[in-house]
Amino acid sequence: QSQHSQRMDTVLTAASAAAYVADHQEEIGVFGLEAKLVAQEIVGGNLNFAFRVFDDSQQTASSSSATREVFVKQAPDFIKVFGPEAKLHRERLEMEVRYFREMSAFLDEDTSSRFFPRLLHVDVDKMIFVSEFLSGCTLLDDVILGEDVVSPKLPAVAEAMGEFMGRAHARTHASRLPPAKAVELAATFKNPIMRGIQLEYVFTKAFQGDSFRDPSLPSELETLKSKYRGEEVGNCALLHGDLHPGSVMCALDPEITVKAIDPEFTIWGPPGLDLGSLLSGFALAAVFHAGRPAGIAAAVRIAALTRAVERMWMAYSDVAKAEGMDDAILTQIECDAAGFAGCEVMRTALGCAGVRGFNFEDAELKKKAETIAVEMGRRLIMQRQGDTCGIALLLGELDVLAQTTDSSFNYEEAPK
Repeated sequence: QSQHSQRMDTVLTAASAAAYVADHQEEIGVFGLEAKLVAQEIVGGNLNFAFRVFDDSQQTASSSSATREVFVKQAPDFIKVFGPEAKLHRERLEMEVRYFREMSAFLDEDTSSRFFPRLLHVDVDKMIFVSEFLSGCTLLDDVILGEDVVSPKLPAVAEAMGEFMGRAHARTHASRLPPAKAVELAATFKNPIMRGIQLEYVFTKAFQGDSFRDPSLPSELETLKSKYRGEEVGNCALLHGDLHPGSVMCALDPEITVKAIDPEFTIWGPPGLDLGSLLSGFALAAVFHAGRPAGIAAAVRIAALTRAVERMWMAYSDVAKAEGMDDAILTQIECDAAGFAGCEVMRTALGCAGVRGFNFEDAELKKKAETIAVEMGRRLIMQRQGDTCGIALLLGELDVLAQTTDSSFNYEEAPK
């Protein structure tokens, strides 16, 4: 009981988060001594506690200046959604900070500031970091699941993420680094505990006890797991490691802003993982929009997602080639991306992705969506290196979904 109490005493609350920032104002450098700090908890997410801390005295002041605010994140020694008994190492926050700093060293200053939040304070002992608050931004996941999916600016957001991944992967790819540096990154970003969680929840747990009518699926999963473990040593780079649309903040107005967040699953591994994780969110969003009972026609929303996927891959491949990435490696990344996307789509549909999933109140509608997603994910895994492979395979899935979905969420399964 004493250990449990000690652990819970260290977890930030809204009150203690505001007090913590007040105690470290000088280093953080955002607030004045006269600031009246208030914290609001940011809900959502599987692992960590997060808060917006702001100067409440500005809320009623006549000044037209922007609100001073920061983002506070704490990585407790347990998985937040499962509670204190689900222990997890707290050092994952160190890995997150290490990723931001290491990747920033590979990227130019302009690219880093475009795609990463600015770190203001890191407390290794309490596993807390403070960064700029991305005011006006929302999760990319919320954008592609909402009415903004048809915004003419969404393709530019997808293009920006393609540019970021293409540049980050090309500049850190094993084929383009001195061998000693590749060995160093492989050791520094082994991240065995967080990698083990992904191996269990993304590639194993969701698929136990059911071959999904395809006896070849387990062997294909093993191939993807081997790649994820970094065993394909010639095709590894420094990765975010969990780059689904819930790990991207963006704003469409007044100008496009795109930031990658939460890289605590960072690893030295296959570049197709980051690309596939992000693409999986667009595939899942397409299935979700196919089942929405009202609003803009499903086919229009799915077409918007399809355009975004096309722009993302075009930007990725163009930037990676410009950075010197070999065509054969790009082809392998593309095929891997389809496979990793399929794993994420399947495990999310099967209820093994924490807070993520299909938010339908109608149980029958939700079941239909899950069935469609499972079959789509299976094909992305099994056919990722076929005649129609990689991104073309995913685009074909989205096209079939758009053409065969009506207001009753009827869907004719694509040919096997």
